[in-house]
Amino acid sequence: MAAFWGSLAALCIGFADLALIRVSGKASIVTILVLLSAGGVLMSGVAMAVIPSQMEPVDLGLGALAGLAMGAGLALYVLSMRATSVSVASPIVAVLSSLCPFLYGMFVKAESASTMALIGVAIGLVSLGVTTWSPESVGRLLQGVSMALLAGLSYGVGGIVLGETSELSGMWPATTHRVTGVVIFLLTATVLGLPRVPEPGLRVASFFAGMLGTCGLVAFLIGAQTGSLSIVAVTAGMFPAVSVGLLHLFAGHPLRWWQAVGIAGAIGGVALIALG
Repeated sequence: MAAFWGSLAALCIGFADLALIRVSGKASIVTILVLLSAGGVLMSGVAMAVIPSQMEPVDLGLGALAGLAMGAGLALYVLSMRATSVSVASPIVAVLSSLCPFLYGMFVKAESASTMALIGVAIGLVSLGVTTWSPESVGRLLQGVSMALLAGLSYGVGGIVLGETSELSGMWPATTHRVTGVVIFLLTATVLGLPRVPEPGLRVASFFAGMLGTCGLVAFLIGAQTGSLSIVAVTAGMFPAVSVGLLHLFAGHPLRWWQAVGIAGAIGGVALIALG
């Protein structure tokens, strides 16, 4: 079931990216993320009403810590793309953010996986790197790669921390995760003198993207709390391949041949993980 929950998380986050791309170039990313996080708070509240959730202080703290780590990861990811390009930053962040929880699950939590599942993981991670690569100028390469590595590690740490929350806590970690995001981005917007919310025409899409993204967070939490962190992390980490495919289908973004091969490889990798 971990592969199912991870795949569902990837689909939800992919659709969230589709909503986010429509507003990302029209306002500051910090301003958009304030409302996106607020939408996440609402959706996590809805999830708590459906999924039994008990307030456990340790898990509340873990959720907030994961929100802090992933908020830092997002900031570093944006800085990396500005220093170099998405073709350099995205593959590094995508693979590392999946690989860190996978290795933690396998070697620290001593989770087991069949040979077929491990082959699927390898195919999926390679396919993920292929799918997210595109030929663009590299700019300040060393700075961009350094920021991307830190961003991938931050996302990976966030995934590991979420994987340590208890099933008893249910969706409370998701709530503190998103509340932390609201606080971080509100403070950042205030310090930088940016608007705290985007213009009226951008608010619905930003809020909706946050709700969709939190559906992915909920699926990740369920998979990590009830199954294998290593498997749910890798399958959820396939979301960039979902995003690329959806942006091609619904937003007219170009799909290069190697990206199509990468998407097929990601699907095949997830299938092997599920069968394994």
